[in-house]
Amino acid sequence: YYSPRQENITIPLNDKLTPLENARLYFKKYRKTKDSYQIISEQLQSHQLKLARLTELQRLYEQEINSLPHLLKIYNKLTGLGWGKKVAAPLKKYKKDKNRLAPVKYISKDGWEIYVGKNNLQNDFLTFKLASGNDTWLHAKNIRGSHIIIKNKGDKQSLPLGTLIQAANLAAYFSKAKKDNKVLVDYTLKKYVKKPKNAKPGMVIYSHEKGLWIKVDPEEIRNLKKISQK
Repeated sequence: YYSPRQENITIPLNDKLTPLENARLYFKKYRKTKDSYQIISEQLQSHQLKLARLTELQRLYEQEINSLPHLLKIYNKLTGLGWGKKVAAPLKKYKKDKNRLAPVKYISKDGWEIYVGKNNLQNDFLTFKLASGNDTWLHAKNIRGSHIIIKNKGDKQSLPLGTLIQAANLAAYFSKAKKDNKVLVDYTLKKYVKKPKNAKPGMVIYSHEKGLWIKVDPEEIRNLKKISQK
């Protein structure tokens, strides 16, 4: 390497060393600097690769937030990047914990399936994984509570009013307003329910809704046919 201007420079020498020893000292410093540059370049490339993989895992996480086996796989990939302790047999753990995501299933007096999410993870799983676009979605208006889904039978049958009222009763009962005299329950098609970007589990926005005032009837809920989810 040389300067294009080829100007004269002064190189300080250690007067206690011979010219050859000074040359060897500078060559040693050069090799050390060159090796350090190589190491730093390799580390930078490695960190850039990790950043790209983390960005991809973040995207997968946002897509699969309600799928426990996928989340465990993502977690184990993170351990490969040096974060966290690897979880053994993720699918086995999923089978053990899957009931945490399984909503409660009821059968209405008209024979329609009604699903109830009992926590935020179940709510997200029910609304965005289990439900279809033309299913009916219910929730107590402006109050924390369960997501309710009435499964569409798909054979052009109209939703019976009795089933709608029973589902609304469940939405009111499994909400923070269950002890109120009356509860306003919103209902709409699931296709009009959206999850805002980066929203917490259970948080949704919806449109095209209608309202139904419900007086909670615990006795009717006890009489509903409940199906265990395995």
